[in-house]
Amino acid sequence: MKRVMLYIAQILALLSLCCFFAIKSFAGESPGGIPAGEEIPSVEENSSLSEEDPSSGTPKPRTAWTVLFYICGSELESTYGYASNELSEICSCIPLTRIYNKDIRELYGLPEEESYEESLPVDVLIQTGGAMEWHAFDNGLFVEPDPGVLQRWSIEYRTDALFDAGQSDLVLKQTLESASMSDPETLADFIRWGVQTAPAEKYALVLWGHGMGSKSGILIDELYEQDILELDELAEALSAGGTHFETILFDACMMANLETAYAVCPYASWMVGSEELVPGTGTASGSWLQELYNNPLCDGRELGRAICNFTYKWYCDRNEDLFKDMATWSVINLDKIEAVVKSVDEAFRILGQVYEHYPTLTNYYMEFINNSESYGVRADGMIDVTGVFYAPNSNNFIENKLRTYILSALNEAIDYNLKGADREGAYGLSFCYAANFTEEELDVYAENCPLPNYLAFLDAISPWNAPERLYETVEKLKDVHELPEYNIVMEKCMVNGLPGFQVNRFNNSAYYRLYRLDEETGLLERLGRTACRYQYFESDGSMRLAAEDLTRWTSVSGELCDMEMIFSTADSYVYNIPIQMGTEQLNLRCGREFGEDLLALQLMGDSETPNLGKYKIYGIWDGFDSDAETSGRDIKQLSSVDGREFRLLYPLYSEKGEDTGEMKQGCALRMLRVLDTKQISLPPGTYYLQYEFTNIFGRDILLDMLRIDWDGEKAAFPGDFVWEGTVNIAAAED
Repeated sequence: MKRVMLYIAQILALLSLCCFFAIKSFAGESPGGIPAGEEIPSVEENSSLSEEDPSSGTPKPRTAWTVLFYICGSELESTYGYASNELSEICSCIPLTRIYNKDIRELYGLPEEESYEESLPVDVLIQTGGAMEWHAFDNGLFVEPDPGVLQRWSIEYRTDALFDAGQSDLVLKQTLESASMSDPETLADFIRWGVQTAPAEKYALVLWGHGMGSKSGILIDELYEQDILELDELAEALSAGGTHFETILFDACMMANLETAYAVCPYASWMVGSEELVPGTGTASGSWLQELYNNPLCDGRELGRAICNFTYKWYCDRNEDLFKDMATWSVINLDKIEAVVKSVDEAFRILGQVYEHYPTLTNYYMEFINNSESYGVRADGMIDVTGVFYAPNSNNFIENKLRTYILSALNEAIDYNLKGADREGAYGLSFCYAANFTEEELDVYAENCPLPNYLAFLDAISPWNAPERLYETVEKLKDVHELPEYNIVMEKCMVNGLPGFQVNRFNNSAYYRLYRLDEETGLLERLGRTACRYQYFESDGSMRLAAEDLTRWTSVSGELCDMEMIFSTADSYVYNIPIQMGTEQLNLRCGREFGEDLLALQLMGDSETPNLGKYKIYGIWDGFDSDAETSGRDIKQLSSVDGREFRLLYPLYSEKGEDTGEMKQGCALRMLRVLDTKQISLPPGTYYLQYEFTNIFGRDILLDMLRIDWDGEKAAFPGDFVWEGTVNIAAAED
């Protein structure tokens, strides 16, 4: 649609020129000011429209900008064709000022020397690789990248003989042997080549592909065993590239984070990225690049704002509610990042002291981290850093002078922040709360994290052992096992006929998983994971918590579904619901909004209110790619698949809770623009309940499964079932 609108605008502009040129033709001139009867020069003969060969020894004049697109296709291209769509978007842009020929200058009274043919304001160079297959022909291009090699391209303008205006073409400039696009030297060499080929006053680098947040890095090359460019390798590549960029755009998921900003801050002035997942189509490249053509005198700050604004407008114009509501785009002033890093790490130094000496206070302080808005899926660990210090209706855990310093540093670093209606807690910059990472994942993260006091805190609260070099600069904290005050002691009790717990204090998060027994196979079908209800406050100040009333469960089109809760806010939950559509396994992204009365309903134990919470399906996405270890970017509106058949999926487990890796398909359903999603009565059958607790430090602990026989009215348990005694949950579990 964007290309169609752009072409319409171009046609209207050219029609207005036709009238002018027609008048000129009566005076014996052909269009473009060429005398009638003379041959119109070809594009090849017009040297002002072709690029100088750096090997010729002729220095190329500096332009205003050179934009370097580094496009690592991955399965985003080979499966979905998104990288080719990006190339098509880039080629849709036209430097309209090129039509300022002699006649136009005379018409508008422009000075004679103001000819755009003498100076090209913006150069665009591209490197492609990292995909097993390309789909450029399918996207209307006349050339297609070769997946067996690395290729470098330029965007060159091809004029039309009648109007001295035409279209941008993708022109192959160089072919190299195959190499991983996630190798830092591959990126560095492209930067060096680009600067030599197209010298400019300002440079922009666009990194297009997968983003994994701070957990691992950016770009996945599917030709080289899913090779990833880690953040320390990205810094290495930028250093070796030898160029200071005015702007770096991360056209990838979850890269607007503190760790990435710190990694690139020595090599750029401005950074643009998203805290949240980014759809496969990415930014509105055809719009913001056109804006750069139209305004080549802008700086990195202005370009960054244009990227954010045009991308969000693109979502709105297409009525893409999923993209629009979940959007998070920001412009980061990289000159201000070191102050943010210093202030946030000081906050963790103070938290470390509180952790060792004031366990009760630590429980309270951790709520600020646990309640900050999160992005991607739970496994990514990405949360908004400003939200940690902007907790509403609460005293903060640090003294006012430091808090003011932190917020001032963040406000100066986050120059611009654009967010959708369902991402109100996104202030523009995230960081990775990695407490629930494995030891191997923490080893990788430690190489990319600029917060030494934070790493010391992670060392203390998890089984991970930080590298010894860390303690050359910071103090080692006591291991959490040395501080029994952080253990949670719960008394088993029955709550509304279900096994639950009574606790004297509970600042942790409590969830439960529900499974349905398939009598034929003996396997368990997972029905999902959701939050417990905090049922009562007792007179002595203790609390009871248990599963939400099991008389109901969430359904889609009348069928029970597997709803996996991926994160929550103060008044809403967000779930993934797995489905099969054709040959693809996808996920419905489902929100459950409660409003301000959520806590009151939980504490009152309101079990009579049907359909507590309003459900909303945001759209469809391709979930978490276990091979690539990253969140997918193929995101669709329900309207785009309206009428197609789909089936709900149920992951299968053994009765011991072991994941079999298999899925069971439900009955055939029809996709609608608005899916009927609500709670329905739980059918009679045998179910299994499993409690899961996330301790105050963010680490997950699973308890054993409990069998429940449900007759449609009440729950029964095996004859030898006894639910009494004490459960002691250690502060850290391996």
